[in-house]
Amino acid sequence: MKQEEMIKKYGIKLADDQKLVEMESWYRRFVLWLCHRGWGKTTEAGCCLMAKTLLIPNSKWYIVTNSAGQSIEVFKKVAL
Repeated sequence: MKQEEMIKKYGIKLADDQKLVEMESWYRRFVLWLCHRGWGKTTEAGCCLMAKTLLIPNSKWYIVTNSAGQSIEVFKKVAL
């Protein structure tokens, strides 16, 4: 299943700039997003981590944030 199909299947709607970031992040070994407040980084991270985890077996992910609350929020979005 392609990444675009997974996003459609789960009903996730991304803006054009978010789609571009998603596509460019897909093939990179290391990714760092520097985005403004309210851009949807948590939702974007959830989409990206969910798709890669389902498609790439034994993958490892690190969620690094300013506070434990932010990390927990990202983890909950990924876990749903």
